[in-house]
Amino acid sequence: MNFNDIQKGFNFSSDTLRAGFDESLAQEDPAIERFVSEDFIRSAAAMLDMSEEIIAVFLAGRALFQDRLAAALLKHCRQRFVAGEPGGNLHAWEQLPASFHEAAPLFHAYLVLSLVPEAFARNRARGIPDAITRATLADLEMWVRTFRQWNGRWGFNQLPWLANHLRGELFCLGRLQFQIGRFFLPQIILRWAREVVVLAPDGLRYRADGLIDGANGGCDPQSRTTRYRENAAFHEGNLISSEGRVTGETGVFAKADWRRAVVPDDDTLYFHIPATGPMEHASCGESFARARDFFPRYFPAFQPRAFCSTSWLFDSSLANILPATSNIVRFQREFYLLPLEQANDNQMFERVFAKRYEDIAAAPQITSLQKAIVAYYTHGNRLCSARACLLFEDNGWNTPYRK
Repeated sequence: MNFNDIQKGFNFSSDTLRAGFDESLAQEDPAIERFVSEDFIRSAAAMLDMSEEIIAVFLAGRALFQDRLAAALLKHCRQRFVAGEPGGNLHAWEQLPASFHEAAPLFHAYLVLSLVPEAFARNRARGIPDAITRATLADLEMWVRTFRQWNGRWGFNQLPWLANHLRGELFCLGRLQFQIGRFFLPQIILRWAREVVVLAPDGLRYRADGLIDGANGGCDPQSRTTRYRENAAFHEGNLISSEGRVTGETGVFAKADWRRAVVPDDDTLYFHIPATGPMEHASCGESFARARDFFPRYFPAFQPRAFCSTSWLFDSSLANILPATSNIVRFQREFYLLPLEQANDNQMFERVFAKRYEDIAAAPQITSLQKAIVAYYTHGNRLCSARACLLFEDNGWNTPYRK
């Protein structure tokens, strides 16, 4: 067998997985049959506290690997992952065609499950409790269920995302998840005592509504361009409000008073909000408190300067259509919001309605959130994703940036 057999058998269009294929097959250990055995699946599932329903799905799909091509490819993919396949490359790994076998859409889920023991061992070596690893890797079951919700069959298409979990770069700490990373946002974040201001980078075109030109495909012929300059004495540029809108106001901030709170490539924690239930405000605050303890304890060389995130939940327009007491509004008010380049409402439709509705009147209106968004869109308005930032040095959960 060689990779040409794989390419032909699965109708792969690229050579993405060709490298190292012969070497993977030549290795006697691990024997891939072990990772699709009933004993291994039940053992790994028990480590994750997986539901009986999903265990049954994995057991039923084992017949997929009676095919020698599928078994060989699973072994090869596992070898590539263990060897340290860059996360960006994983996006290009092709899925098995659904027509090949009813369990083919689960192929990458079996790969993730095969790597569960290594993930637990890696985290244990750092002293991280198994309960945290278990809660983190529970994302596997959630995304298998989500795939079925969206596609009407069991499957899994989130391998690049779960790679963060498997490699010990992302952890679930209560309601929220936190991922080790570097600061890459283009905005200039300044601090003086307890005050924080944010300036837009130079050359950014923005609309009258303060969003970056092109948000939701809308281009404004009257859009303006931001200006930023810096010298030894001061920063000068267009202010971004804490609601995430570029303003026409220019600010000048002396370096003798104002310091850069976070700069590109600083250690940063990117937080994520899994779709696992209500965003109860105190629970979210507890997650941030846990993160402030967790990372210095288990990753002492990692010294984050900020928490950052990107989500549809950070469109400040939501405060205009939801009650001030809603979890979403209370949550977003904890952060300095920032406009997002090429922002759109794709994630909002995915998370709120499960799919896009070009005719918003056809969208379901079961929850109060769905009703509010449908009414908002009916009047010609749109929502879009935005970014949020909370400086690591700000320990409170008390709206530190809003006036």
